[in-house]
Amino acid sequence: MRTVFVTLLFASLFVTPLFGQPQQAPNPGEPVEGVVLVKFTPEGLPDLKQRIHPNDLPEAASRSMGSRPPLRRMLPFNEGRRVFSDFTPADTLARHRTTGEQVRLVDLSRWYTLTVPDTSRIEALVKRLEKHPLVEAAAPEYPLRPSVVTPDDPEFESGDQWHLDNPIGNDADIDAPEAWELNKGRSDVTIAVLDGGVDYNHPDLDPGNRSRVIQGYDVADNDGDAMDDIPSGKGFAGHGTKVAGVAGAITDNNQDIAGVMWNTQIMPVKVAFTDGPWWDPFGWTQGSAFRAVSAEGVNYARNNGADIINMSFGSPDYPGTLERMFIGNPLGEAAYNAYLQGIVVIASSGNDSNDHVGFPATNSGVISVGNTTITDSRNSNSNYGPALDLVAPGTDYPSTKRGGGVDPDVFGTSFSAPTVSGVAGLILSESRDRNLGLTNDDIEHLMEKTADNVEDMDGQDITDEFGHGRINARKALEALQSPNDVITATHTGGSGNKVDDDFKQIFFDNGRPTGLASGTYFVDVYEVTGHVSFPTYFQNGPPMVWIRERSTKGWSIANPNNEMPWVKITNVTQSGFDYRTYVYYVESDINGRQYDSYYPASPSNVELAYTAIGEPGTPPPEATLSGPSNLESGQTGTWTADVSGGQGSTSYVWEYRPLGSFSWQSKYCTGESCS
Repeated sequence: MRTVFVTLLFASLFVTPLFGQPQQAPNPGEPVEGVVLVKFTPEGLPDLKQRIHPNDLPEAASRSMGSRPPLRRMLPFNEGRRVFSDFTPADTLARHRTTGEQVRLVDLSRWYTLTVPDTSRIEALVKRLEKHPLVEAAAPEYPLRPSVVTPDDPEFESGDQWHLDNPIGNDADIDAPEAWELNKGRSDVTIAVLDGGVDYNHPDLDPGNRSRVIQGYDVADNDGDAMDDIPSGKGFAGHGTKVAGVAGAITDNNQDIAGVMWNTQIMPVKVAFTDGPWWDPFGWTQGSAFRAVSAEGVNYARNNGADIINMSFGSPDYPGTLERMFIGNPLGEAAYNAYLQGIVVIASSGNDSNDHVGFPATNSGVISVGNTTITDSRNSNSNYGPALDLVAPGTDYPSTKRGGGVDPDVFGTSFSAPTVSGVAGLILSESRDRNLGLTNDDIEHLMEKTADNVEDMDGQDITDEFGHGRINARKALEALQSPNDVITATHTGGSGNKVDDDFKQIFFDNGRPTGLASGTYFVDVYEVTGHVSFPTYFQNGPPMVWIRERSTKGWSIANPNNEMPWVKITNVTQSGFDYRTYVYYVESDINGRQYDSYYPASPSNVELAYTAIGEPGTPPPEATLSGPSNLESGQTGTWTADVSGGQGSTSYVWEYRPLGSFSWQSKYCTGESCS
C-alpha cells in the first residue's frame, strides 16, 4: 500500500505542471508553449469574469454556428484570466485628449489568456479558433524583449552624449541645444515608460519626492511599485532606467546626464515579471515581458494621464509585419485605442537586422523608430522596412543606470525610441505653451516633415532604411515659431471615378465606425480626386501640410483592411493642394446579404482633415483680361484688365503680336484699358 501511494504521488507531481504550462524559457520569435490569447464574442462568453474555466463556455452549439463544434469541446483549456481586468464594454466611449471629440474605442473586455494542454500546436489551434463564430479574435502569446544589444568591442569608449550635440562636428545629432533655446519641456507632459520598471531613487531621474518619476504601476506583478528590481542578467533588468534617462533625465543639475526633455514627468509602467507570470510556476520567464501584460500596461497608461507611451521592446518577427497592420491581439488593440484617444505611441523597430519592422512598432497608430550611429548611418542591427517612420541616434552614448550613476554605452533601437519620445514631448510642450492644439497625428507628421534627410537617403523623402529621416528637435520647434501659423481645417467632397468593380475585399471592424464586421465583400472601388483651398494664403512659399488621419474619411486602394485613412497630397502651392483617395461601394457579402452603401463615405462626402504650417499673408493681386481674342486688318478693339484680390499697387504694360509673328510689340497705353 505504501508503494502504491508513493507512485501515485510522484505521478501527480510530474504530470500536473506539464498540463498547459511552458516547459522551457520562451524563445523570442516563437509562440509561448501552452498559452493562447482569445477574444470571445458576447455569445461565446456571456458572463465576464476575472477567471474562467471550461464550464463557463456555452455547453452546446447555437443555431448560428451550423456544423461547428461547441466551443467548449474545441477549446480544452485549464484556466483563463482576463487580460484587461478593469475594462468594460461601456469604456469604449471616450474623448480625444486634444480635440474633445467623442471616439469609439476597441472593446478589450473579452480578451483572455488561456492555458491549454497542447503545448506544441498553438498556431494550429489559433487558426481553428479564428474561424469559430464564438471567437472574435485569437492569437499566440509571444515573448517581448528589450530592443537593445551590447557592443562586442570591450575597449569601446562612448564619449559624451553625441546624440544631443555631436562633438565631431557632423550633423548626426538631434540639435538639442538649439531646441532647448525654444522649449525645454513642461512638467505636465507625461511620458509613460513601459518596460522593466524605473529606478525612481536615481538622483538624476527624481529629486527624491516622486515629482519627476511619478506613481506608476507594476502590471506584471500586480502591485503599485514599478521599481526596476528584476535580478541582474534577467531580461529587462536595468533597461527601463536607461530608457527613462534618455527621454527625461534631470538636466542642468550638474549631475550625470542630460535628458531630451529638461522638464517632464516619467510614468513607470512595469510590464516585465520579477519572477514569472501566473502560468509559469517554474520561473522560466523571470525578467520577461509578454504581449498580454504589455497590453494591460498600455491600457493603464491610457487611463492614467499619459501623453506619450514609449515601448522600447518588441517581437523580432511576426506574421504580417511587412506593412502596417492592425493585428487581432490585445497589445495591438490597446495601442490602437491609445492612438484613437490622442496619445502619441512610440516603439522601437527592433535589433534583429531584419528587413521589416518588429511588432508592436509595425502596428497602425504607432510611430516606429530605427537606430542611427554617430556617422549618421543606419546601425546594421536596426530593423527597417516599409513600416519604418523615423530614425534617431541609439548607439554608444551614456544614460542613467539603476542603482545610481551612468551606463556609459547604451546601444540599440531601445534608446532611439525614447529620443523620439523626448522630442515629441518638446513639441507637445510648445503646443500647450502657445495653445496650438496639436494632435498626435500632427506631432508625428511634424517630426517626419522636419526630419533630416541623411546622406544615405539620396535625396528621397522616405526610404525603407531611414523612414522619413533622422529626427531633428530644432527644426520641429522652429516650424512652430512666429511668424508661422498652424492652420487646421476640414475639406468635404470630391469627384468620384469607378476604377474597379466586383472586387473582393476583407474588412476588419477595428473600432472605427464603419459598421462592417470581418468578412469578404463584393465592392466597387472609386477614386476620389479634388482640390483643397487653404483658408489663408501662405506668403513665403508652400506650407508644410499633412493629413490628420484620425479625422479623415478616405481609404487606400491597396489595403483598406486596417481602416486607417489614406490620402495622397500633390501639387502643394501657397493657396492649396490637390488630393487623391479611394472609397468603396459595398454591394454584398459572399453570403448574399445586401449592403449597397459607401465606406467610409460617398465620393461627395469624403472628409479630409489637414494641418498646414507656414507664414500667412496676403496673396498678390490677380488680373483678368477681357476683350476680343484677335482683330482683322483695319478693325479696332479695347481690352480691359480687371484686378481683384491681393494687396499693393498695379501698373500695366500692353503688348500685341501681329498674326504670324513670334515677337511682341509695345502698345503705349496707360491704365487699366488699352484700345
